[in-house]
Amino acid sequence: MITYDVYVLSELRDSEHINQFINTYTDRCSVEDRGNEELMVLPIDVTDEETISLDDYDWIPAIHIHHVIDIGTGKPTRAFRFYLHSGISEISSLALTFTLDHKIIYGITIEIEDEEKSLVLAEKYLDELYVTYQGIRGGIFYEEPAPLHTTEFLELLESRGLRSI
Repeated sequence: MITYDVYVLSELRDSEHINQFINTYTDRCSVEDRGNEELMVLPIDVTDEETISLDDYDWIPAIHIHHVIDIGTGKPTRAFRFYLHSGISEISSLALTFTLDHKIIYGITIEIEDEEKSLVLAEKYLDELYVTYQGIRGGIFYEEPAPLHTTEFLELLESRGLRSI
């Protein structure tokens, strides 16, 4: 099985677009309540996640999707990744990456047996996300987490992107 991550960097870090993304690619009712899940949030005074250990992160209860969105769109700007199961068979998960520089990376993970079909689907979703969320840049990667800063995302796109726009 091959896994492709599709990411689109956007300035549309607002509740309207984030909710649109969630509602489009998940069964909202099945993912709304986050139970005991915690968000691993970069501390406010830290600008590089490579410099801290897991214990140094701010661990914030996710509670429910609205709470996560409030944290991601609120002030001060917080940086973290949030993952959801998808309601679409060819999409194994979704990712919302809230960056340090107040942007967002919309992400979809494609994981199916047929490698050729998987790449075609990844390209389809890349184009779709790029247009829908007014992408700045976007790309397809092989099993890569999205960085928490625009500069790092652009570097990853250049060095490890399988396709970019």
